[in-house]
Amino acid sequence: MIWASRLDAASPYSWLAKGRFFENVTRYDEALEAYREAEGREPDLTDVKLAIGRALVRTGRDAEARPYLIAAAEGGEKEGFALWGRLELRARDEPAAIEVLESWAGEEVSTALRNKRVDLALAVGRFDLAVDDLLILSDGRKPRHGERLVEAAQNACRSGSALAWFRSRGAVEWGEEWARAALSLAKSTDDRRLEGDALMTLGAEGDVWVDWLLSRARYGQALDAAGDDAYRRGLALRGLERHQEALKTWSSVDNEGTVGLRAAAERVDLLLELGRLEDALLAAEKAAENPVDSKTTTWLRARALAALGRSAEAEDAIGRAWTGSSRDRRVARLRSENGADLADVREALQRSVDKGNAAAQRDLARLQERSGGDALVQWEKLLRLDPDDVDAWVGIARLDPERRKEALDNALAADSCDTSALMEASKDLAPCDALALLERAWEARPNRRSVVKARERARLECVVEDL
Repeated sequence: MIWASRLDAASPYSWLAKGRFFENVTRYDEALEAYREAEGREPDLTDVKLAIGRALVRTGRDAEARPYLIAAAEGGEKEGFALWGRLELRARDEPAAIEVLESWAGEEVSTALRNKRVDLALAVGRFDLAVDDLLILSDGRKPRHGERLVEAAQNACRSGSALAWFRSRGAVEWGEEWARAALSLAKSTDDRRLEGDALMTLGAEGDVWVDWLLSRARYGQALDAAGDDAYRRGLALRGLERHQEALKTWSSVDNEGTVGLRAAAERVDLLLELGRLEDALLAAEKAAENPVDSKTTTWLRARALAALGRSAEAEDAIGRAWTGSSRDRRVARLRSENGADLADVREALQRSVDKGNAAAQRDLARLQERSGGDALVQWEKLLRLDPDDVDAWVGIARLDPERRKEALDNALAADSCDTSALMEASKDLAPCDALALLERAWEARPNRRSVVKARERARLECVVEDL
């Protein structure tokens, strides 16, 4: 401490330096005394206010610290925001913590403070404010940032930005932790290319790798990689249109457990596709011997019976496995898949709706819209079951010009990330305004083809508009 005695006792900065020394060695009471000496010499100095507030927080005197930290933050000390926000969290005042975060968001800060800002944003659920900081921090390749980036992006409907970040960096740069984060993002966005890069970085093999090859329609490679896995070999053979071999391979799978049930389902589906209806029924009845899931095997048998024109037996089988509104909705699905009259499909859905099934009400509204029926009435009925149903509001927007703006506003109020609502709303705007909505839709669903096409079209039209 000899050096401290040589400092200018009249200067507040000398006392700040002395206080910082005590603070660094966790002698907080002595640090506070030094900071108070600095305050006595220049009370309006923001450095002093920040130091006193920080020392008070460290000694558990939050109420005393608050005015100092607020003054420091308002005076431009960015660390003041970090400490102030943490203090509000400790007081369980989340609205106040959010207000602090919003005042601080977007400002350039050091890496350490950016980390603290991310921590605060994630703690109060403002994932949207965390994403931009995490995109910058992620360039530092800290293992935890990848996982946090994906979590924040998914919660903030910003998956597109995270996906673009990963795509711009080669998989070779990631490392295991980043590859796991990339794999999580790839699955949530259905990005098969990113998924493959992540799996290769992780050295994936076995079922996971074969499933990826199948998803990319790389059936020859999948067949080679499947080895003795008869279920996946069958999927690869079907993809290669080697149907008889696929059927024979699936027949070799033991008729038990989940894998046996999946193989049976694939076999029935392929037989129906090939028009071998009697064989499909025999395969479905054999699958019924598997006790793992009676409803799935009942559905396989009902499909085969309906394809053979034995609709009454098919619906009777469904009635024994399902009850109430679920039974009626399942019957409607069976009738629709087998080309029944729309009136018969409608009748089954209406029975389910009458028993309070909201999903059936949505199916009925969609059916009526496709067939030119009373869709508007049906969408309004769905809103009575669920006033925040986005599909219903978008349906009303499509069908009722007078209520279009109100309906779209309500849809986006219910879910600001819903792609169908954003795309529908974009149709009413000039290209550059529409682009803003379509960018939000792309952020939420970056691999939905209709969204990607609409976004690219709006980009081109916006450029032309600006010329």
